[in-house]
Amino acid sequence: MMRSMIQWISQEGRSASKHHEWTHPCVVFILHYSIVFVVITWFHDTIILPWALSSSSSQELSSSTTECIAESHQYEQQQTIAMYMILYGIVQFSTRLLTQNDHYRHCVLYEYTWMCNSTIMIGSLSLYLGRPLIASAHCISIGIDQILWYVDLLGWTISGFRNFPVGVMKYLTWPETPNIAKVTSTHHLWTIPVLLYATRGLHPLAFPLAMVITTVNVCLSRWMTPPAVKIEKGRTQETIVAHTSKLQPPAVKYLNVNLSHEVWKDIAHFIYIDDKSTTLVYLFHLLWRWQGFNFIVYKFLSSVSSQIFGDDVAPPVC
Repeated sequence: MMRSMIQWISQEGRSASKHHEWTHPCVVFILHYSIVFVVITWFHDTIILPWALSSSSSQELSSSTTECIAESHQYEQQQTIAMYMILYGIVQFSTRLLTQNDHYRHCVLYEYTWMCNSTIMIGSLSLYLGRPLIASAHCISIGIDQILWYVDLLGWTISGFRNFPVGVMKYLTWPETPNIAKVTSTHHLWTIPVLLYATRGLHPLAFPLAMVITTVNVCLSRWMTPPAVKIEKGRTQETIVAHTSKLQPPAVKYLNVNLSHEVWKDIAHFIYIDDKSTTLVYLFHLLWRWQGFNFIVYKFLSSVSSQIFGDDVAPPVC
């Protein structure tokens, strides 16, 4: 029973019939968010938070507690920011679901497990629940992608709206990308600034927590989400060109959530990994590169936020 259930949850490639229906995407969506939230919250509460508190002197703990009580308006501000971000996430998800093509509307559930999307929901929820360290750790996990959005946006503008230096934004120019997806992609530019403002910078232990967030999300996507979904013959006459490192047949909805299956063509010049290798080998090469970029992002964001907010980082928990 358990074995057959795990096998059904596991992705089986683009042509599997379960990927053409609603049941599997719904289950994957719920499982992905539930597992990520539970694992990250457990890791934060049982390992990271005690570590953060034990590394502080009693005087610092007393000061932090006093600050938490005396400046409760900061926590209220965090809750307000969290509610607005969650509201944005609900609107974003709903509009994408309602405006997507009927033949692969269900794929929105797969796509919403990208970390840039889950950061809006889980990062904001953690902020609301008084765990700002989880929210700031998400900034690191998505940092390399969203910082490169600024690079692409600047390069695209300077080139006269022709070229993207890196390619992380290039999917917006794909013919199969819906207009609503383009409009609701602005969070790539404001998620990190908003969360850093709410948390007043990065706690040093946000980095190891970010490593866990990245690893859990990528591994879950590899396990449950297919690299693409091939639309059944006769259901559509549209030709959808998949942007991968190799040619694909028409009528394919490209997913590759969290780069868990391959590095897509648009950024292959920036980072190359052989996707023909085994699952474990590919994930190993992807994750050590990603964690390396995360560390660079952590140092960069820490430097920037310390210049803006000083050392006034929000306490790990209130």
